[in-house]
Amino acid sequence: MSDKKMNAILEKKTIWWNEPMVWLIIALPLTAVIASLTTWWIAAKNADTLVKEEYVKEGMAVHQVVNERDLNAATQDISAALTVESGRLSLALTGRLETSPNRLVLTMVHPTDSGQDRVVLMESDGRGGYGTTFTVMPETRHRLELMPADKTWRLTGLWQPPIKESIKLAPSTQFNSTQQPATQP
Repeated sequence: MSDKKMNAILEKKTIWWNEPMVWLIIALPLTAVIASLTTWWIAAKNADTLVKEEYVKEGMAVHQVVNERDLNAATQDISAALTVESGRLSLALTGRLETSPNRLVLTMVHPTDSGQDRVVLMESDGRGGYGTTFTVMPETRHRLELMPADKTWRLTGLWQPPIKESIKLAPSTQFNSTQQPATQP
């Protein structure tokens, strides 16, 4: 090669934004920043619902913690039968209650979407039964929780369509009534 050609090659300088390698070096971190901001925005917009107080995670399993409401329902031997009729929910409550509550709160908890949870107030009919009109029956599985307004006891059950007979509600079965709290490690 001649000296003129060699000098021309060495002297040929380009502006930095015309170099493809510069854009590659800029693009990689910029892509990471955009992806992280997008991920943060998705997480903030679609936040998961909080886990209720009576649940605790132990290892990889989630367990329901025995609470006072479940124990109160078990000691008073409270149970209920929920009957689903067209446009109406009826409830028969049994147990050793000192006084029957005037109103019961039935909560239908969807397993994954808190937007599909429903709360139904059931009024006493004066004869030990409770009822309410309920036109939109859930078509998917729901966990049921029945409590009086003062939340002194709780019954649980499972709503699993199609419902052909009454749904039994009872104190939580996550515990054994004969089980004593552990005192030793």
